[in-house]
Amino acid sequence: MAPSRQSCTAAAGLGGLAVVELEVAVSSTGRSSYLEVLVLVLSTAGAITGARLLRANCFESRLATVVLTGVALAGALLSGTTGLPGRTPHGLTPTAVVVMVLCLAIIALIWADSSRQRTGPVRPPYAL
Repeated sequence: MAPSRQSCTAAAGLGGLAVVELEVAVSSTGRSSYLEVLVLVLSTAGAITGARLLRANCFESRLATVVLTGVALAGALLSGTTGLPGRTPHGLTPTAVVVMVLCLAIIALIWADSSRQRTGPVRPPYAL
């Protein structure tokens, strides 16, 4: 299926989210190394998913987009409210707020794109 304006914007948002997560992973000097690796993996997966969403706009790429942004949203929210493992919470940082806003915007764009694709002629699922 050809990419729509919503899916192109969501792919650009995923690219921005990947850049923010890459900046978080590179600038985190006092955190555990496994958290840096997790954020790097999330950043790489987000960039790959954004490219796939831009190219194909298939169900799998939209599903991966929602899952990855949900994980990033939950991670930013939990790290701000309950703290990272073994650390005390420091409140929501500006970077965490940017990540949460990007994640919510990407999920809303994917939802709008999927509802746009469902409005069409209804055909029976079997051949006549």
